[in-house]
Amino acid sequence: MKSGKATVAGSSLFGLAVLLIALSLAHGSESGEFLKATPDRFDAGTVAEGKTVEVTTSVQNVGSVPVEITNVRTS
Repeated sequence: MKSGKATVAGSSLFGLAVLLIALSLAHGSESGEFLKATPDRFDAGTVAEGKTVEVTTSVQNVGSVPVEITNVRTS
């Protein structure tokens, strides 16, 4: 298995994608919590070895109560 920056960038993008999906789906309809990620999806396509891809996203609480994010991890 070949490792390098492309693998790290791909892993980080996968982790970011998982985080974005989790945040966009994280809601508790009974508790009034709702988070919205913009953009809610990102496809980096094929990333060449040695290249990096950056994406900026915003997460907004559009619910009626405060939301506390206590644990975020990337892969």
